[in-house]
Amino acid sequence: DTSTGKCLKKLSSHKNVVTSLCCPPAGNPYGYDLCSGSVDKSIRLWNVENAKCVGKLKGHRHGITSVCVSHVNPNIICSGSTDATAAIWDARANKRVRQLVGHKESIDACSISADGEMLCSASEDGSLRVWELSTGQCLNTLRNFSGAGWIYSCDFSPAKRNLLCVGTHNHIVELWDVSGTTGGKLLNTFKGHRDAVMSVKFSNSGSKLISGGMDNELRFWDVASGKNIGRLQGHSNMVSSVAFMPSDEEVVSGSRDHTVKIWSVSD
Repeated sequence: DTSTGKCLKKLSSHKNVVTSLCCPPAGNPYGYDLCSGSVDKSIRLWNVENAKCVGKLKGHRHGITSVCVSHVNPNIICSGSTDATAAIWDARANKRVRQLVGHKESIDACSISADGEMLCSASEDGSLRVWELSTGQCLNTLRNFSGAGWIYSCDFSPAKRNLLCVGTHNHIVELWDVSGTTGGKLLNTFKGHRDAVMSVKFSNSGSKLISGGMDNELRFWDVASGKNIGRLQGHSNMVSSVAFMPSDEEVVSGSRDHTVKIWSVSD
Protein backbone atom coordinates (compact mmCIF):
# COMPACT_ATOMS: atom_id res chain seq x y z
CA ASP A 1 0.00 0.00 0.00
CA THR A 2 1.84 3.11 -1.21
CA SER A 3 0.01 5.42 1.19
CA THR A 4 1.01 3.48 4.32
CA GLY A 5 4.05 1.45 3.28
CA LYS A 6 2.32 -1.71 4.48
CA CYS A 7 3.14 -4.98 2.70
CA LEU A 8 -0.16 -6.44 1.48
CA LYS A 9 0.96 -9.67 -0.22
CA LYS A 10 4.02 -11.87 -0.38
CA LEU A 11 4.43 -13.96 -3.54
CA SER A 12 6.61 -17.01 -3.02
CA SER A 13 7.57 -19.56 -5.66
CA HIS A 14 10.89 -18.58 -7.25
CA LYS A 15 13.97 -20.49 -6.13
CA ASN A 16 16.50 -17.69 -6.61
CA VAL A 17 16.79 -13.90 -6.88
CA VAL A 18 13.88 -12.09 -8.56
CA THR A 19 15.47 -9.69 -11.05
CA SER A 20 12.56 -8.11 -12.90
CA LEU A 21 8.84 -7.37 -12.62
CA CYS A 22 6.24 -6.05 -15.04
CA CYS A 23 2.45 -5.67 -15.06
CA PRO A 24 -0.02 -6.13 -17.93
CA PRO A 25 -2.58 -3.38 -18.59
CA ALA A 26 -5.65 -3.16 -16.38
CA GLY A 27 -8.38 -5.58 -17.38
CA ASN A 28 -5.93 -8.12 -18.80
CA PRO A 29 -8.08 -11.11 -19.86
CA TYR A 30 -5.32 -13.72 -19.53
CA GLY A 31 -5.62 -14.38 -15.81
CA TYR A 32 -2.45 -12.80 -14.44
CA ASP A 33 -1.70 -9.44 -12.81
CA LEU A 34 2.08 -9.59 -12.48
CA CYS A 35 5.01 -11.18 -14.31
CA SER A 36 8.37 -11.90 -12.65
CA GLY A 37 11.74 -13.08 -13.94
CA SER A 38 14.39 -14.81 -11.84
CA VAL A 39 17.92 -16.13 -11.72
CA ASP A 40 16.23 -19.56 -11.35
CA LYS A 41 15.77 -19.40 -15.21
CA SER A 42 11.98 -19.11 -14.97
CA ILE A 43 9.32 -16.48 -15.61
CA ARG A 44 6.27 -16.71 -13.39
CA LEU A 45 2.79 -15.27 -13.82
CA TRP A 46 0.85 -14.29 -10.71
CA ASN A 47 -2.70 -13.69 -9.59
CA VAL A 48 -1.96 -11.00 -7.03
CA GLU A 49 -5.34 -11.09 -5.31
CA ASN A 50 -4.90 -14.78 -4.47
CA ALA A 51 -1.11 -14.56 -4.15
CA LYS A 52 -0.84 -17.60 -6.43
CA CYS A 53 1.46 -18.50 -9.31
CA VAL A 54 -0.81 -19.18 -12.31
CA GLY A 55 1.81 -19.81 -14.98
CA LYS A 56 5.49 -20.70 -15.42
CA LEU A 57 7.60 -20.08 -18.52
CA LYS A 58 10.87 -21.98 -18.87
CA GLY A 59 13.38 -22.29 -21.70
CA HIS A 60 16.32 -19.98 -21.06
CA ARG A 61 19.58 -21.78 -20.27
CA HIS A 62 20.62 -19.20 -17.67
CA GLY A 63 19.00 -16.64 -15.40
CA ILE A 64 16.36 -14.13 -16.47
CA THR A 65 17.47 -10.48 -16.24
CA SER A 66 14.47 -8.66 -17.67
CA VAL A 67 10.79 -9.19 -18.50
CA CYS A 68 8.28 -6.96 -20.31
CA VAL A 69 4.71 -7.38 -21.50
CA SER A 70 2.91 -6.03 -24.55
CA HIS A 71 0.23 -3.52 -23.56
CA VAL A 72 -1.44 -4.10 -26.93
CA ASN A 73 -1.58 -7.89 -26.50
CA PRO A 74 -0.77 -8.96 -22.91
CA ASN A 75 -0.64 -12.56 -24.09
CA ILE A 76 2.84 -11.64 -25.40
CA ILE A 77 5.66 -11.55 -22.84
CA CYS A 78 9.33 -10.97 -23.70
CA SER A 79 12.47 -11.67 -21.72
CA GLY A 80 16.23 -11.21 -21.71
CA SER A 81 18.76 -13.57 -20.15
CA THR A 82 22.40 -13.98 -19.22
CA ASP A 83 22.44 -16.73 -21.88
CA ALA A 84 22.69 -13.81 -24.40
CA THR A 85 19.27 -14.51 -25.93
CA ALA A 86 15.91 -12.80 -25.82
CA ALA A 87 12.64 -14.71 -26.04
CA ILE A 88 9.01 -14.15 -26.99
CA TRP A 89 6.46 -16.11 -24.92
CA ASP A 90 2.79 -17.07 -25.23
CA ALA A 91 1.26 -16.49 -21.77
CA ARG A 92 -1.84 -18.58 -22.46
CA ALA A 93 0.07 -21.61 -23.69
CA ASN A 94 2.95 -21.21 -21.20
CA LYS A 95 5.50 -21.69 -23.97
CA ARG A 96 8.27 -19.91 -25.82
CA VAL A 97 7.23 -18.79 -29.31
CA ARG A 98 10.62 -17.53 -30.51
CA GLN A 99 14.22 -17.39 -29.36
CA LEU A 100 16.09 -14.28 -30.54
CA VAL A 101 19.80 -14.82 -31.14
CA GLY A 102 22.40 -12.20 -32.05
CA HIS A 103 23.87 -10.56 -28.96
CA LYS A 104 27.34 -11.66 -27.87
CA GLU A 105 26.85 -11.19 -24.12
CA SER A 106 24.14 -11.08 -21.48
CA ILE A 107 20.93 -9.18 -22.29
CA ASP A 108 20.26 -6.99 -19.27
CA ALA A 109 17.13 -5.12 -20.38
CA CYS A 110 14.26 -5.31 -22.84
CA SER A 111 11.27 -3.16 -23.76
CA ILE A 112 8.26 -3.46 -26.09
CA SER A 113 7.15 -0.48 -28.21
CA ALA A 114 3.85 1.22 -27.45
CA ASP A 115 2.23 -0.18 -30.60
CA GLY A 116 3.23 -3.73 -29.61
CA GLU A 117 5.18 -4.32 -32.83
CA MET A 118 8.82 -4.08 -31.72
CA LEU A 119 11.07 -5.41 -28.98
CA CYS A 120 14.35 -3.75 -28.04
CA SER A 121 17.02 -5.79 -26.26
CA ALA A 122 19.98 -4.15 -24.54
CA SER A 123 23.19 -6.07 -23.87
CA GLU A 124 26.46 -6.05 -22.01
CA ASP A 125 28.08 -6.21 -25.47
CA GLY A 126 27.15 -2.51 -25.78
CA SER A 127 24.57 -2.93 -28.52
CA LEU A 128 20.82 -2.48 -28.84
CA ARG A 129 18.86 -4.76 -31.14
CA VAL A 130 15.37 -4.00 -32.42
CA TRP A 131 13.25 -7.04 -33.26
CA GLU A 132 9.94 -7.40 -35.07
CA LEU A 133 7.68 -9.22 -32.61
CA SER A 134 5.51 -10.88 -35.24
CA THR A 135 8.42 -12.54 -37.07
CA GLY A 136 11.40 -12.45 -34.71
CA GLN A 137 13.43 -10.66 -37.40
CA CYS A 138 16.17 -8.26 -36.27
CA LEU A 139 15.22 -4.92 -37.84
CA ASN A 140 18.08 -2.75 -36.63
CA THR A 141 21.26 -2.86 -34.53
CA LEU A 142 22.35 0.28 -32.65
CA ARG A 143 25.55 1.19 -30.71
CA ASN A 144 27.28 -1.72 -32.43
CA PHE A 145 30.88 -0.52 -32.11
CA SER A 146 33.87 -1.20 -29.90
CA GLY A 147 33.78 0.72 -26.63
CA ALA A 148 30.08 1.58 -26.86
CA GLY A 149 29.72 0.76 -23.17
CA TRP A 150 27.58 -1.62 -21.18
CA ILE A 151 23.80 -0.95 -21.24
CA TYR A 152 21.83 -1.51 -18.04
CA SER A 153 18.33 -0.40 -18.98
CA CYS A 154 16.07 0.72 -21.82
CA ASP A 155 12.50 1.94 -22.25
CA PHE A 156 10.32 2.74 -25.26
CA SER A 157 8.33 5.98 -25.17
CA PRO A 158 4.59 5.49 -24.63
CA ALA A 159 3.98 8.49 -26.92
CA LYS A 160 6.34 7.97 -29.89
CA ARG A 161 6.77 4.58 -31.55
CA ASN A 162 10.47 4.80 -32.40
CA LEU A 163 11.74 6.75 -29.38
CA LEU A 164 13.89 4.81 -26.90
CA CYS A 165 15.83 5.88 -23.80
CA VAL A 166 18.88 3.97 -22.60
CA GLY A 167 20.84 3.93 -19.34
CA THR A 168 24.57 3.26 -19.77
CA HIS A 169 27.73 2.37 -17.91
CA ASN A 170 29.18 5.67 -19.17
CA HIS A 171 27.09 7.70 -16.66
CA ILE A 172 24.70 9.04 -19.32
CA VAL A 173 21.13 8.59 -20.53
CA GLU A 174 20.88 8.27 -24.30
CA LEU A 175 17.81 9.09 -26.40
CA TRP A 176 17.52 7.15 -29.67
CA ASP A 177 15.37 7.07 -32.78
CA VAL A 178 15.43 3.33 -33.55
CA SER A 179 13.67 3.51 -36.93
CA GLY A 180 15.26 2.24 -40.12
CA THR A 181 17.77 -0.55 -40.67
CA THR A 182 21.13 1.25 -40.56
CA GLY A 183 21.88 1.88 -36.91
CA GLY A 184 19.22 4.37 -35.85
CA LYS A 185 19.98 7.92 -34.73
CA LEU A 186 21.30 9.19 -31.41
CA LEU A 187 19.08 12.20 -30.67
CA ASN A 188 20.48 13.41 -27.35
CA THR A 189 22.59 12.51 -24.34
CA PHE A 190 21.49 13.49 -20.84
CA LYS A 191 24.47 14.13 -18.55
CA GLY A 192 24.48 14.60 -14.79
CA HIS A 193 24.87 11.21 -13.10
CA ARG A 194 28.28 10.60 -11.53
CA ASP A 195 28.21 6.83 -12.05
CA ALA A 196 26.48 4.18 -14.17
CA VAL A 197 22.77 4.71 -14.96
CA MET A 198 21.02 1.55 -13.76
CA SER A 199 17.40 2.30 -14.67
CA VAL A 200 15.46 4.64 -16.96
CA LYS A 201 11.73 5.14 -17.48
CA PHE A 202 9.53 7.49 -19.50
CA SER A 203 6.61 9.24 -17.85
CA ASN A 204 3.17 8.03 -18.89
CA SER A 205 2.79 11.14 -21.07
CA GLY A 206 6.20 10.56 -22.66
CA SER A 207 7.34 14.14 -21.98
CA LYS A 208 9.61 13.38 -19.01
CA LEU A 209 12.23 10.80 -18.02
CA ILE A 210 13.39 9.50 -14.65
CA SER A 211 16.76 7.80 -14.20
CA GLY A 212 18.39 6.04 -11.26
CA GLY A 213 22.11 5.52 -10.87
CA MET A 214 24.95 3.82 -9.10
CA ASP A 215 25.63 7.28 -7.60
CA ASN A 216 22.56 6.66 -5.33
CA GLU A 217 20.61 9.45 -7.04
CA LEU A 218 17.54 9.89 -9.24
CA ARG A 219 17.43 12.53 -11.94
CA PHE A 220 14.37 13.96 -13.64
CA TRP A 221 14.64 15.08 -17.29
CA ASP A 222 12.63 17.00 -19.87
CA VAL A 223 12.65 14.83 -23.01
CA ALA A 224 12.28 17.64 -25.57
CA SER A 225 15.11 19.82 -24.25
CA GLY A 226 17.29 17.25 -22.48
CA LYS A 227 17.34 19.56 -19.46
CA ASN A 228 17.88 18.06 -16.01
CA ILE A 229 14.83 19.42 -14.14
CA GLY A 230 15.27 17.63 -10.82
CA ARG A 231 17.74 15.74 -8.65
CA LEU A 232 16.44 13.39 -5.96
CA GLN A 233 18.69 12.26 -3.11
CA GLY A 234 17.94 10.01 -0.17
CA HIS A 235 19.03 6.47 -0.98
CA SER A 236 22.23 5.23 0.67
CA ASN A 237 23.07 2.73 -2.08
CA MET A 238 22.60 2.40 -5.84
CA VAL A 239 19.16 3.01 -7.34
CA SER A 240 18.39 -0.15 -9.30
CA SER A 241 14.84 0.53 -10.51
CA VAL A 242 12.59 3.52 -11.19
CA ALA A 243 9.03 4.05 -12.44
CA PHE A 244 6.38 6.75 -12.67
CA MET A 245 3.15 6.45 -10.72
CA PRO A 246 -0.02 6.70 -12.90
CA SER A 247 -0.49 10.45 -12.30
CA ASP A 248 3.09 11.29 -13.43
CA GLU A 249 3.30 13.49 -10.33
CA GLU A 250 5.18 10.87 -8.31
CA VAL A 251 7.93 8.37 -9.03
CA VAL A 252 8.96 5.24 -7.17
CA SER A 253 12.49 3.93 -6.77
CA GLY A 254 14.02 0.69 -5.54
CA SER A 255 17.54 0.56 -4.15
CA ARG A 256 20.18 -1.80 -2.87
CA ASP A 257 19.78 -0.04 0.47
CA HIS A 258 16.73 -2.36 0.84
CA THR A 259 14.17 0.45 0.59
CA VAL A 260 11.49 1.55 -1.86
CA LYS A 261 10.88 5.30 -1.89
CA ILE A 262 8.08 7.41 -3.39
CA TRP A 263 8.99 10.92 -4.54
CA SER A 264 6.94 13.94 -5.62
CA VAL A 265 8.06 15.38 -8.97
CA SER A 266 5.09 17.66 -9.68
CA ASP A 267 5.86 21.23 -10.72
